[in-house]
Amino acid sequence: MKKSLVFDSSNPTDCLIEVFKEFIRLDKDVEASKRDLHLVPDFCLRDLFRTFDVNNMGIISTVELKDGMKKFGVSPNSEELYLFMRKFDRRNDGKFRYADFEEAFAPKDKKMNDYAKTSQPRMCTAS
Repeated sequence: MKKSLVFDSSNPTDCLIEVFKEFIRLDKDVEASKRDLHLVPDFCLRDLFRTFDVNNMGIISTVELKDGMKKFGVSPNSEELYLFMRKFDRRNDGKFRYADFEEAFAPKDKKMNDYAKTSQPRMCTAS
């Protein structure tokens, strides 16, 4: 669900503070979802990456990302894909590697990330 913030343009400082608060709230929600996902016993981030990397090149193109999202019932528009790639494509070359995918979908919490990395290899399919 998209939510737009409404601001009183006469006070830009308040607007900035509200944007900051919303950013923090959204970031907390995303991190909670990442943690929950990584606690699912049969979840494997590498296997999820492979569902997008249909040609098994170790890289997800923008087209593969868009097509993969559609498989999960998400239809991002061009602007949303651009913003996502801009945020997570570390090399800014339009190629989404596993390290980028991990940055996007692995929890930032060190303990949780360590747990995910140590528990997942037992459950992932062979590389």
